[in-house]
Amino acid sequence: MVSCRHGEAVGVVTFTMEEALSFAKQMKSERIRLQVHGANHQAIEFYKRNGFVQTEADLFPGGNGIYRVLALALTLPRQV
Repeated sequence: MVSCRHGEAVGVVTFTMEEALSFAKQMKSERIRLQVHGANHQAIEFYKRNGFVQTEADLFPGGNGIYRVLALALTLPRQV
């Protein structure tokens, strides 16, 4: 699991994405799933540009409120 604070360089996230895809392919995974805070529009758009699609939306209590969390997934090409 990799965590990035809001405002960190996009290059770090891009490198992490490449590493995650490489690892998933090595493990012969069919799909990558992730969750992102619903208010993190920049991250959501980044993932969508990289082929992820929203699969779920849930509400979670935390701190002083209830937060919307989106689940996104990327189906990987089948490996022969």
